[in-house]
Amino acid sequence: MLDAYFGAADVKPATLTRMQQARHHLESHFGDGFDMRALTLSKADEWRARLVEAGYAEATISRTVRYARQFATWAMKRGLIDANPFADLHAGSQSNQDRTVFVERATIDRVIAEAPSAEWRLLIALSRYCGLRVPSEAFALRWVDVDWNRQSLRIRSPKTEHHSGKGSRVVPIFPEVKAALLDVFEQAEEGSERVLSSFRVRYNPHTEFRRIIERAGIEPWPRTWHNLRASRQIELTSQFPLYTACSWLGNSAAIASQHYLRVTDADWQRAVGGAESGAHAAQNAAQHTTEPKGTKAHDSSEVLAGCGVAPSDAPECASVPSSEVGKRGLEPRTLRL
Repeated sequence: MLDAYFGAADVKPATLTRMQQARHHLESHFGDGFDMRALTLSKADEWRARLVEAGYAEATISRTVRYARQFATWAMKRGLIDANPFADLHAGSQSNQDRTVFVERATIDRVIAEAPSAEWRLLIALSRYCGLRVPSEAFALRWVDVDWNRQSLRIRSPKTEHHSGKGSRVVPIFPEVKAALLDVFEQAEEGSERVLSSFRVRYNPHTEFRRIIERAGIEPWPRTWHNLRASRQIELTSQFPLYTACSWLGNSAAIASQHYLRVTDADWQRAVGGAESGAHAAQNAAQHTTEPKGTKAHDSSEVLAGCGVAPSDAPECASVPSSEVGKRGLEPRTLRL
């Protein structure tokens, strides 16, 4: 039965891996090729209890139970089983609070300073200050996606492309990202297409990123890339309506609330009348930063058509009007350790 399910599954590789892990947990308990028709709610309860006894995290158990329920629902719709034994099984939360960290601006700026190249500095900034998914969204960024005049980036999202109208989104070129983007732009070869061209498309930057963090004298935090993105969503949600922050990050309000949004130290400081939040202080400083000059333009108008960094002899780029931001959507806000 599960062989038929997996044979028909049309999902992303990462999703398939998680589904296979759930299948492994089922077959480890019930046996390879087990008959789902023989399962009862009590047997399903016993299976879940074994996962708890084995010490798996609540988020892992929740995800595994949800996939088991999904497998059985698929079988029911095709008349292969009469009832779903996992239908009433408590799944629990898929959010693991112990692995959730807010990465402070001062922390990530130290890390960026230790990055070995302009592209590495931009990659980290895109994750922390634009909330891009790494590596998928960051590595898919092309120069034609950079609109210097509107100060925006078009983000292609492999994770959400199968949803209607969710294949891409538009985010602002936030002040914290602009200098790093300009540095890479100035170093780019004529006719280059990918912004982060030195990284192979299938390269996994996780291990090297942890080394960079350690070189900065910082203990690597859990879920290194995800927590950068989550930190940005927290910051943006404190400055803009939730739907705006979600539009820029490319997720939903429900997902943001469950997996991203947290109370930060800055929230407590503001509540008790403490210092201005780091996000607002940094934002105010960035708004008074002089616009970079002297950027060189590529000769290829096709490669850089509509790019958002203007050459030195061009007029300064106008900021995106608030009405357009609302229509097009931008990226998330920052978090901290």
